Amino acid sequence: MQRIREVCWRCRQARQITHWDFEQMGLRLGGYGWDALRIWPSLPENEHEFWLYVANAAREHRTPIPDFMAPLTDLRLIQGRLARWRRSREIERWKQTLGNLRLPTAPLTPGSRGEFDLRVVVQKTEAVLHWKRPGQEAFDEIKSTAFRHLADDHRLGRVQFTPEAELLWQAFHQRFYFGRSLALHFHDPEACETLGRLARLRVLDSRLVTKPYGRLFLDAIPACQVEITRG
Repeated sequence: MQRIREVCWRCRQARQITHWDFEQMGLRLGGYGWDALRIWPSLPENEHEFWLYVANAAREHRTPIPDFMAPLTDLRLIQGRLARWRRSREIERWKQTLGNLRLPTAPLTPGSRGEFDLRVVVQKTEAVLHWKRPGQEAFDEIKSTAFRHLADDHRLGRVQFTPEAELLWQAFHQRFYFGRSLALHFHDPEACETLGRLARLRVLDSRLVTKPYGRLFLDAIPACQVEITRG
């Protein structure tokens, strides 16, 4: 308890919390360093509120909290505020994404590969990206090498996407650009957050599917359910 109190005081002075602070409380989130983590809408007003946000972050990373802290850990006290904050962040993020969409304004350029479509297939432990190439009737999984070639062609203006595929492309290309896996593994909180943002967009209802390729129901992904529950 004393260690949590000390970390709370230090975080209030620094006005942020880091992976190192979690380590000091005996909670390993799977990362390292002094980079600030965004786990609350604003700096907690007291030690109890501080602990609730810490415990919530630990739960989302599947890190157990000490048993003696369980009676003090009613996460319902912060869920409403946390959900509103995350939704506002998602709205701003998708406003930026939509503002950056490259909508077709002219005929395809010479050498164009045509218009591609994308969808996300949710499996037991991960969600994977599928593509449908021009002239084909079926989707199939896109591998890293093909994705890299597609990214090069997209950058050079040789491919176009359907409006729905463009949204998916923005999300997956960002992950690929930073060296992350194309597959959204459910044990990865960041991947769950990405899937959550996509699942909240009604326009993508037909592009998020489960095998045998029926429409996605959010409770089919229990590992990510917290992150993608629609309001």
